[in-house]
Amino acid sequence: MWVDEQAQRAETAAEGGDAKELYSITKMLARKGFSKNRPVRSKDGQLLTTEEDQLKRWKEYFSEVLNRDRHDGGVMRENVVETDCKIGINVPTKAEIKLALKQINNGKAPGMDNITPEVLKV
Repeated sequence: MWVDEQAQRAETAAEGGDAKELYSITKMLARKGFSKNRPVRSKDGQLLTTEEDQLKRWKEYFSEVLNRDRHDGGVMRENVVETDCKIGINVPTKAEIKLALKQINNGKAPGMDNITPEVLKV
């Protein structure tokens, strides 16, 4: 039912001359699926078969990766890393915001906040 609905949308887009919409629907319908389950191995190389064991291994892995001592001059305190890096934290001016909005291209995918460039510009 969903595929038929998408095909109808594609036909409507083709009749209306909306190449962008037609392309996006065709691309979506033509893409190949992917497996969400990838094999996870323990530290000693054994394949973990249960979801619980895999989740434990991922937790262990990220604990090792993200909770390391800093060797580049930073100081670790209660999961907060302080470095000598100077990053400006001043509030942006209206002119900076206007310039940034001018530089955004329409028709791009929304960011992590799911806000499209067109909505930001409005």
